[in-house]
Amino acid sequence: MFDFFRKRQPVEKPLDFTTWESDFGFYNLISTRKKNITKSFLIDTYSDQKSDTDYVTDEEIMPIVESTITEILSNIGEKYKNFLIDKYFGTLENFTVFITEDVYVDLVTQTINRNVIKIRKKLQADALSRIQNLNSAQK
Repeated sequence: MFDFFRKRQPVEKPLDFTTWESDFGFYNLISTRKKNITKSFLIDTYSDQKSDTDYVTDEEIMPIVESTITEILSNIGEKYKNFLIDKYFGTLENFTVFITEDVYVDLVTQTINRNVIKIRKKLQADALSRIQNLNSAQK
């Protein structure tokens, strides 16, 4: 017999994970923009303001990283955020971990690179000074 009053079970479509590049397009735009602004206007400027022998530390970079993560999360609309969470991450916590790792690695790498540039310049200046001292001592 037919049971016309019985509810049909919804058929779940399998998720299509081949569209991840387009699914993350807007996130990548926001994330890249925010990280580039942070690198150029905060990390690089802050590093330049410090003396040649003073480097940006982990304690100084962490509030910048946390602020950037918060700004990225707040710039993503709820519908889009929920779409990414539902399709890829399962929970807000997993999504936040993903963003945190992405931002942390990028900004800390920039900080390390800025510190390395300062160290390299200092070593080159010291080496040049030693060579000049040796040359002037030989005269």
